[in-house]
Amino acid sequence: MNRIASYATLLVVLAAGLLVACGGDESEDRPAAEAAPDRFANEFPPLNDRIAEVGAEVRNRIRRAERRPPQRLAGNLLDAADELGELRREVEDLRVPETLSPQRDVVVVAIRDVRRALERMSHVASVNRPPPALRNARIALVEALRALNRTRSTLAKGMRAAENSG
Repeated sequence: MNRIASYATLLVVLAAGLLVACGGDESEDRPAAEAAPDRFANEFPPLNDRIAEVGAEVRNRIRRAERRPPQRLAGNLLDAADELGELRREVEDLRVPETLSPQRDVVVVAIRDVRRALERMSHVASVNRPPPALRNARIALVEALRALNRTRSTLAKGMRAAENSG
């Protein structure tokens, strides 16, 4: 992780040097250049918290899955999938510093994967598939949630590293 932060810092320094070398007026570029990191630093944490909350709700729902009627479970999972779809769009719309754009894109893909796993498990529950199919769908969903947590954490660490280097 420190390597990514170092590369990110190096890229920022090189970009700033390139602007100065090209005759860019630092006073004109500074507000726009700082706006994206500041805005991202303000907008991402609450969004990140909402994603974590949905993930926790999903984990609770799948823990109680065996005690719920299949149709109710299917509906709950589809609701969570819809909510994650909205959150994914919000993450996509975030204006992030260029150095964090690849990490943001990985979070978007991870959210998409969780949403697909939710839809798959919902489908399995709605058609009353046998327990092994539901168990396999649950395993895939848990793995997708873990990957999402890792990517959110990586983006949050990158954000903090960018704030500390600036």
